[in-house]
Amino acid sequence: MAGGGVLVVAAMVIGALALPTQVRVARVQHHTFETYVQSDASVRAETGTVSAAVAGRVTQVYIKKGTQVALGTTLVALDDTEANLKHQQAQLAYEMERKSQQAQKEQAIRQARQATLLSAQAGSMDLEQFNSAVGTTLLSQYLSDEQIAQQLLGEERLKVAALTLQAAADLLELYTYRAPTPGRVTEVYVSAGQVVAAGTPLMKIAKGDTTYLQAELSDSQAAGLVEGMRVEIYSGIVDEVPQYGTVTAIETTTGETVLGSTSKTTVRIQPDQEGDFDRYGAKWNISILTQRKEALAVPLSAVFQQGNSLYVYETINGRTQAVPVETGSIDGEYVEIRSTLTHDAAVVIHPETVKAGARVVATYE
Repeated sequence: MAGGGVLVVAAMVIGALALPTQVRVARVQHHTFETYVQSDASVRAETGTVSAAVAGRVTQVYIKKGTQVALGTTLVALDDTEANLKHQQAQLAYEMERKSQQAQKEQAIRQARQATLLSAQAGSMDLEQFNSAVGTTLLSQYLSDEQIAQQLLGEERLKVAALTLQAAADLLELYTYRAPTPGRVTEVYVSAGQVVAAGTPLMKIAKGDTTYLQAELSDSQAAGLVEGMRVEIYSGIVDEVPQYGTVTAIETTTGETVLGSTSKTTVRIQPDQEGDFDRYGAKWNISILTQRKEALAVPLSAVFQQGNSLYVYETINGRTQAVPVETGSIDGEYVEIRSTLTHDAAVVIHPETVKAGARVVATYE
């Protein structure tokens, strides 16, 4: 027993005389934690559908999907053979009626002038009155009732011919479809030779001045997201300077699947500058700052797990002491902690080199 006691005492003396372990330590500091939502987003725009106003056979599709078009660009043509024939007939009928009316009017004027000349020769008007009457509306008083009736009837026929020509021209126009707005063609629904009914969609166009970015986020990503938040936008180029935008709309939709209910959040982002976002469907990367807070933090490398709990080693009077901690936000090399530790407390970095109660010599980071 005496020998065993000596060994214990000797061990305690040796432990007390052992050199302390050199460790690196860091101060518990206040740190700003920023939470970002990162996702991809695609260019979207307000769209409009160009549909057939009449039935017919598609003879030509001039534009491919993805093409940028100007206002009035011809998109699709239908077979206008019959409509064109009606237009030509209406145009011919109008010209014939116009020429007929012109001939009748010229004949009436000649007859009126002859009547005024006879009146002048009979002495019922002097030369000055004759010269005033010729070429003026005063000639109409020398027209017979039949001539006046024919003239009015001819004018009515000419009006009808003009209206018929306009209707034929309007119908002919319905067989050619042009871009109602500048933008990009996002869908082409028909091909040459296809027979379509009235109302059939032909193309869809994204309006060029209404582009925005749209991202689909999960519930966890969308938590804390509100309209008005600023967005960094990247194309994926290394070391690029981001462009910026603003969250303008947030919409959450739910649905049912065989696995149960699901939900997604659609986020609309309006870029500050529209010039680089005119390619409908193009992909961009976005980063949205959703939270910024101040909290006590330590380096991630100071935290270790023992059992089911997390700890750090605090150095007090040259010795280590295990302190339980709860962690929160992570930002790069730092982690938020919630514990009894106070600001400026010293904690060991890479605690795997020591144990609780060990003598240490600290070197501060």
